[in-house]
Order: sequence, then C-alpha cells, then structure tokens
Amino acid sequence: MTGTEKGLRLSFFRRRPNISGIKVVPYLFILPHMLLLFIFVLIPVVWVLVLSFFHWDVFFPPRFIWFNGFIRTLREPLFWKSLGTTAFYVCGHLLFKIPIAIGLALLLNRRIKGRILFRGLIYFPYVVSMVTVALIWQWMFSAEYGVINFLLSGVGGSYTKNILGNPKLAIYPIIALGVWKNAGQTMVIFLAGLQGIPETVYEAARIDGAGPWKTFWYITLPLLKPITLFVLVISTLGSFKVFDQVYIMTNGGPGYATMTIVQYIYREGFERFNLGMGATASCYLFLILLSITIIQMKFFGKEAGYQ
Repeated sequence: MTGTEKGLRLSFFRRRPNISGIKVVPYLFILPHMLLLFIFVLIPVVWVLVLSFFHWDVFFPPRFIWFNGFIRTLREPLFWKSLGTTAFYVCGHLLFKIPIAIGLALLLNRRIKGRILFRGLIYFPYVVSMVTVALIWQWMFSAEYGVINFLLSGVGGSYTKNILGNPKLAIYPIIALGVWKNAGQTMVIFLAGLQGIPETVYEAARIDGAGPWKTFWYITLPLLKPITLFVLVISTLGSFKVFDQVYIMTNGGPGYATMTIVQYIYREGFERFNLGMGATASCYLFLILLSITIIQMKFFGKEAGYQ
C-alpha cells in the first residue's frame, strides 16, 4: 500500500463522513448486528404474532380465525399443566441457584490458594453443551445402570429407584441439572459485583466492630441489590424457556409430568403441526414474562437503584 493510499484511508476515518449531518461510520460498525437482529429476531416475532390469528396445519392453506386460537389455548388442560410445571421449575431453580451462586462468589472472592482454578472449574459446566450434559445426567439416573439410582438403592442392592420414571420425582433431577449447570455463570456475575464494592466500606465496618454475618447482611447484600435484581430477571426469563434438558431426559414424561411450556409450544407446532396453537402459546408466554419482569422491576427496582 502506497503512502497516498494510507493517507486517504486515514483521512476517511478522521473526517468521519456524514450524510445530511449524520455520522456514518458508527452505524456501519453496528449494521451487521442490526441485520442479524432484524432477520432472526424481529421478523420471527412479527410472524408469530400474525400466525397466532390463523389456523394452519401446514398441509392446508392458513385460515383466519381472529381470537379463537387464544380462547382455545386457554381451554387446553395441557397448556395449564405445562405452565404449572414450568412455574415449579422456575421457583426451584431460583431458590437454589441464587443462594448457591452468592455463597460461591463470597468464598472465591477471598484470597485463598487456587481460587482461579476453582472459579474455572465451577464455571466450566456452563460452557458445556446442554445436550451433552443432559445425556450424562440421564445415564446417571437410569433405572438400569445409573450410578445415582445405584447409590440410592444401597451398595449391592437392586436398581429400584427409577426417579425419572416417577411422575412425582422426575422434575427434581431436571431442577438439579439446571442449578448445577448455571450456578457458575451466576457466580461470576455476583463475583463482579463483590469486586465493585469498595474495600473502605468493609474496613469501616470492622472498625465499628461488625462481625462477618452483620457485614454480609447490612453491607454486602444491600450493595449487591442491583446485581441481584439483574440476576433475578435474566434467570427468570431463562428458566421459563427451559426445554432441551427436559426433552432429552424425560421428553416431558412420564405422561406429561415434566412437560414445560416451551415443550408444549414445540409439541403443538412441530409434532402436531398446529402452528397457530403454537404461536398463541408463544404469545401467552411473552405476556407472562413481560408481566413478571414489570412486577420484579416495580417491587425491587427502587431498592436496587434502577428507578
């Protein structure tokens, strides 16, 4: 490249060309991302909303049915059952994951030997494919050769604890898998929040005679409220979309005991080819998540400093 060409290229970015007073270069950098967002997010969202007003089974032309699809979905017992199962999963997942993540973050925020290694080991399950992890957990809970069932049955005993085949127990290994896989990622978020708290605050608390419990309750926890709210919102949204581990470990069974709302949407749209019903269930899921997020921000946003 000649000196003249280099000068032209540098002058192009120095001048920051604009069209009608609008700077062009920043928008050129974000254009690829905006195109992907438009193609793979915005267009599908609009398409699902439009499709929810039609009855379409793929084999025949779509038929416009107004709001009948929404009414019919509300009359489906399986829709409500899958929604209840999802709510139970979300509550169990959040109830265990957030306290465990906070505890791990507090432990690994200290100057202990090998803390970098422990952080990596705890975070590692999050980067492993969910399909791979779910298959391993399915084998672990297998009624024929699973190590978990073997331990529950007693050393040398028979394999009698078919947990994944029990309608009352099958959801608990799925919750445990979700907590085990995602606690490391949540720990990293809390760890970043802890490292953002000034050390001088803790020094003042120690001078005033505050012990570890009071320091955590009156200093650490209040200062972590913005991070906790962020984790609560994104964890709730992610938990409601649980699908892959359920599909692999139990396929919604036994019966429909572990079917989640996303699996119900998949079943209606891609197994029964009732795309309209799947779209209406997706719209209800969107409204539920939007309502929960608004409630969380309303009740916890002021304390966390977001409002």
